[in-house]
Amino acid sequence: MKIVVIGASAAGGSLCETARRLEPGAEITLISEESLPYYSRCLLPLFINGARSRTELQFRPSNWAEDLKLRVMVGKVASLSPREKKLLMSSGEIVEYDRLGVATGASPYLPSIPGISSRGVFTLYNLQVALSIKRWLPTAKHIIVLGAGLIGVKAAVSMCETGKTITLIEQRPTILPDTIDARAARIITSQLEGHGIQVLTGGTITEVRSGKDFKINSVLLASGEVLKCDMLVVAVGTRPNIDLFEKTGASIRKGVLIDKNMHTGLSGVFAAGDVAEVNRLDSKETLPVANWINSKREGRLAAYNMLGQSIPYRGRLRCNAVSIFGLPLVSVGRISAGKDDEDIMEDITTQTYRRFFFNDNRVVGMIMLGNTAEAGILTTLIWQSRDVASIRHRLLREGTGCLQVDSVGMWQKSKNVHIRSTI
Repeated sequence: MKIVVIGASAAGGSLCETARRLEPGAEITLISEESLPYYSRCLLPLFINGARSRTELQFRPSNWAEDLKLRVMVGKVASLSPREKKLLMSSGEIVEYDRLGVATGASPYLPSIPGISSRGVFTLYNLQVALSIKRWLPTAKHIIVLGAGLIGVKAAVSMCETGKTITLIEQRPTILPDTIDARAARIITSQLEGHGIQVLTGGTITEVRSGKDFKINSVLLASGEVLKCDMLVVAVGTRPNIDLFEKTGASIRKGVLIDKNMHTGLSGVFAAGDVAEVNRLDSKETLPVANWINSKREGRLAAYNMLGQSIPYRGRLRCNAVSIFGLPLVSVGRISAGKDDEDIMEDITTQTYRRFFFNDNRVVGMIMLGNTAEAGILTTLIWQSRDVASIRHRLLREGTGCLQVDSVGMWQKSKNVHIRSTI
């Protein structure tokens, strides 16, 4: 059997590993546009400030592909012919497949702002750009980060730790708007400002200005204010890389739509990770949810399903974890109460905050700031949709102390709640 996987990040790497385990004799080809496969983009902010080396970005050893007996091709797929089960590479080479796994991920969105192509303007999404930032950084003094989502906040923290003056700009009223609620955002904003980062919310950049050398020297805000800077990092979101599916007959919205078996509707073609759009576990939405954990799980499931072992996907779960100047944050599932949700919130302190969302006696979301030691077990509660009626009012007060963990750590239990770790 010929298995071809496009994309070597979380979903693609996981798909290759699982496929090799299930089909030891299969011919597996991994196609990647980058020469360094299977590195963590989540660690790029730590790479640009020197906290992680290039080698430490890798999630697998350098002989990973060789050990899996993968045929690795570095290049770009120009087109997909699903009826013929063929790929056309930009080099002109034809690649045939029996099963195809598409894990092409997403690309950073660059807004249409006058001057956005000036020198010194970067996104932070792959290693090549991170290397460019690393080269530019020593000459920069005042850096502006546009977009205060997870990538933007992590980039701001990373560059602040190198001694740079940082301004963080978010168009929406609070930072991390897709990750936490307004109360948690206020605590984290104070944490950022306490370390010297200027946080501006409710505004955006309308023009990037540069000199005769085309190097950025300032930005114009919607308010009319001009901020001087010599570097701009744009982190305002991503767009799934769906070009390959255009004119193939696949259903496309923001990402390529897949069913519960990770199938695209094209014969033998499966998708996983940021390129795909699938139901979310915590809502009825089918929006893409860019997330390393989801991508790895989907890669595994895509391998099982493409090789005939039907394992339905329950859906994606929003799951984020980050440390901001030593203040840990975890958010999982819903971050605001739905129409039928019960909202239980712990009193806020300067560094600690917890909020749970329940629906039909099941935890459907949580925000943990400060003390996140029990986040793993609580995430399992959410993922497995366990009925916690007997302990829901004790979770905030006692945490997971109202649960018991057995000696092997695989089953956690109380009198009425049983929790099993997921694959």
